[in-house]
Amino acid sequence: MTPPFLRLMLAAFALLSVGEIRSADLEALSKSSVWQVRYTVASKFDSPTPTARVSLERLCRDEVRQVAQHAFSTYSRTFVLLDREIVRRAFSRGDFDLVGVTVTDRKVFETPDFWIHDLGSSPDDSIRARAVRALGMCGVAANITKLSGSMGSHNPYLLIELALAFHRLGDTEKYLTALDALLALPISDAFHYQTAAIDCLLQTHPDRATPAWKRVHQRFKESPELQPGWVYSHHIIQEGRLP
Repeated sequence: MTPPFLRLMLAAFALLSVGEIRSADLEALSKSSVWQVRYTVASKFDSPTPTARVSLERLCRDEVRQVAQHAFSTYSRTFVLLDREIVRRAFSRGDFDLVGVTVTDRKVFETPDFWIHDLGSSPDDSIRARAVRALGMCGVAANITKLSGSMGSHNPYLLIELALAFHRLGDTEKYLTALDALLALPISDAFHYQTAAIDCLLQTHPDRATPAWKRVHQRFKESPELQPGWVYSHHIIQEGRLP
């Protein structure tokens, strides 16, 4: 006979594997007594809804480290504005610690100075984006100048992280400039990130979201080679959230 907890896990994973899941289902699963279910459900909140915020913020405080870390990864990429206490927990928990980097005190990973150095020490855009992401959450307004030096990039990952960091540090003008630069990139290089940019606008400047979505949608119609799963599950469904 299958143990009750295993039956629950199998039922939850079966639900999580289907195409569309009601927000009520996700909210219920996020309260599961089985930590593996709570871990899995975190990445299913892929749009910035009020239900997603409540559930993810609860999961970010989960007693199981793996659940909290996984939830924070989704939470911090889904929402522009973050709960500061949850961000502090993530740094203290070690979510931003770099494996293989030897330091005398791991708390250095919680400081802006470390990430400013990391930002300037590599030409690799993925490494710079990682530093920008951390700076946007542990930095201060004075760090915006350092971030601005990366604005000439055409890397969509770096640009979305710059936009989020600028907003979190209080510079709305540079935030919008970074999003505009991202939305101007060829859709074949940046469709995933352009969809994320529109989600940002929906949260902060909804009047800009619809024109941006329409521009991306026009380019999407002219680019039949785009991956179909992403088109439906994100871009097309996103239309229903436009003002």
